[in-house]
Amino acid sequence: LQFESNPNASAKTLLLQQQGVKQGWGVYLNGKRLGNLSRSNSRLEHALEIPPGRLMNGKNTLSVRAPKRIDDIRVGRFRLLDGTPAQALAAGSIEVLVSEGKESLPCRITVTHPDDTLAALTASPLPDDSPPLAVRSGVVYTGNGRAHIQLLPGKYVVYASRGFEYGVASQRINVLPGKTSTLGF
Repeated sequence: LQFESNPNASAKTLLLQQQGVKQGWGVYLNGKRLGNLSRSNSRLEHALEIPPGRLMNGKNTLSVRAPKRIDDIRVGRFRLLDGTPAQALAAGSIEVLVSEGKESLPCRITVTHPDDTLAALTASPLPDDSPPLAVRSGVVYTGNGRAHIQLLPGKYVVYASRGFEYGVASQRINVLPGKTSTLGF
């Protein structure tokens, strides 16, 4: 994919959608490796950092290179955002609290776009919490049912579940720029 750009004095983020990735696909900008696609069969957004000075004035070339083994994938919806992935995805946020009565519950929190694409996000424990979180594209695992999730402004569906033997709760939310919304399940 060729596109026009200006040189970047600071980091930028390449945000893309991918699906069906089972092998190690490399992502390159102007012949230099940025990273790999995320190995996941799910449709998800993936964020890669573009270091300062990697974009050139004028024509730039973005390529996704196939591995030696056969692997049919979908990749597209490329976007350039200002800042590192952590900075770019911090434009909006939600605080999620999952509990039963007064007791917080360990759970999996899944965040998707309305079309079911797993959303690119970052997450951290709430300020007064100490348990670490496990995070991957669109999914946050929390040992105490609490998480601070940062993502781009837009419309999302947030799911909370304790596993297949339990029910799944969901809520739709519109994340606004610079605002933090609270969701309780």
